[in-house]
Amino acid sequence: MKKPIYSHLFSLIAIAGLLALSACGGSSSGGSGNNGGGGGTGGSTANSRLNGTYTFYVNGLDSSAVPYSMAGAMTLDGSGNITGGEQDLFDGGSSSVDSDDSITSGTYTVNSDGHGTATLNTTNDGTEVLAFMVVNDNHLLITEFDNTATSSGAMDMQTATTVVPAGGFSFTLFDQNDSFTLGGVLTSDGSASFTNGLGDQAVVDQTSGNLDISNNVPLTGSFGVPDSFGRGTITLNDTGISSSLQFAYYAVGPEVYRLVEIDGTTAFAAGSMYSQGTGGALSAQTLNGNFAFNNFGVDGTTIGIIASSGEFTTDGSALVTAGFADVNDGSGTAVTASAISGAYGIGANGRGSINLSTTSTELTNFAVYTVDPALNIEDPNNTSTGLGGALLVELDTAAIGTGVAVPQASTATLSGSYGIGIQAPGVNSGNFDETDFVGTLKASSGKVTGTVNLNDIGVGTTSNLAYTGTIGADSTHAGRLVLSTNTSAGVLVDAGGYESSAGQVFLTSSNSNLVATGIIQPAAAK
Repeated sequence: MKKPIYSHLFSLIAIAGLLALSACGGSSSGGSGNNGGGGGTGGSTANSRLNGTYTFYVNGLDSSAVPYSMAGAMTLDGSGNITGGEQDLFDGGSSSVDSDDSITSGTYTVNSDGHGTATLNTTNDGTEVLAFMVVNDNHLLITEFDNTATSSGAMDMQTATTVVPAGGFSFTLFDQNDSFTLGGVLTSDGSASFTNGLGDQAVVDQTSGNLDISNNVPLTGSFGVPDSFGRGTITLNDTGISSSLQFAYYAVGPEVYRLVEIDGTTAFAAGSMYSQGTGGALSAQTLNGNFAFNNFGVDGTTIGIIASSGEFTTDGSALVTAGFADVNDGSGTAVTASAISGAYGIGANGRGSINLSTTSTELTNFAVYTVDPALNIEDPNNTSTGLGGALLVELDTAAIGTGVAVPQASTATLSGSYGIGIQAPGVNSGNFDETDFVGTLKASSGKVTGTVNLNDIGVGTTSNLAYTGTIGADSTHAGRLVLSTNTSAGVLVDAGGYESSAGQVFLTSSNSNLVATGIIQPAAAK
């Protein structure tokens, strides 16, 4: 599984003015080695907000524009110091894996508005820098903020490091390097083994180079006891590719685990695994009501990347209705608020499918895996809002990827303080690269302002980049928002967004020359 299905992914045409960032002001990194940008706008710090061990993950591109993923855990002391941790990462371009690397020390700064940076000193990988936005004291949006890679993800307070408990789990994995995706359900015995697994996957045929889609793939596996940082290993036996995949896992708690592949031979996949809860047999009724969703993956267009988000309603039995979606693959004008409808089903093991009728051939067939109805997928320590939903794997012949669907309980416009994170792989000056940013968003009376830390792997880092813009409700599509942002140098990102609950919004860029996916989450006041 070493040849990407879309082999022209890295032979790309230029996209003029990607984020208009190469001309942005601010401090940029250059030269060799890692460079951390500034943490914020000065003033008093709020380092005490982060105190404990946090599990983190990021996915993106390295400095050679090759897919890269990392997961780990680190301990923050509430006073600006990182006292220890460990991490695992892979780099698809060099087919290299760095497994169980120690985080020996480091520092972090939280500014009064919640955004900041962390510098990690590691045994094998030198110094790494993360930019972050504190959504609440238990959950951060993060992006790598140095010149070795740019990537996006999240960091969450670790609440337990116990062995994977007994019960049903759902998971999804994505390998951008090899155009491979896998999702499924597993039953843990609470000791060492996964049984009764069934999965769905898309994988490159080694002979023809075509995409092979397989459903009902039997899965088994095993897992080890985690160490003091919540790290353990998982082996999945995938009969669909006649191979075993080995992962490092990092526990957020007994219901959520971040996964990064460490075998270095079969694939380069990363993802997450979530408990299905203890409610017994599952059915279509488990996924009943209004939902917002997002999805990110690869396709066969010139850019080779696809992002989508939207909303739909299920009837608790078999039908998907009242849906709309935005889709952008950079091949022309983005699809916005396109009507979707279709059918779905959920088996007793929590595994099912969604089949949609849309104007896009790239948003049609999904495998779906339910999670605990008391679990927030995007903010696992939040036990009051946005609970339940499902993981998604897109399995179309034109596109593959992974995403989530979460309950949609609010369709109001935004007002107040939020965190925003954007991931935008694409082309800059004729070269494939990625631009990610994370920071603040303040909304009032349809206007937005904010400050972000931005990393364009082809150019460098920019600290404290100010932007302004507008946000408003789509008057004809309830639950959909329209965001437009600009810096002093030009457009930052324009996007359509679908609100789920209490101000969380899934974003898909609407710029014709930019494929971006992102999220807005309400920031807790401190």
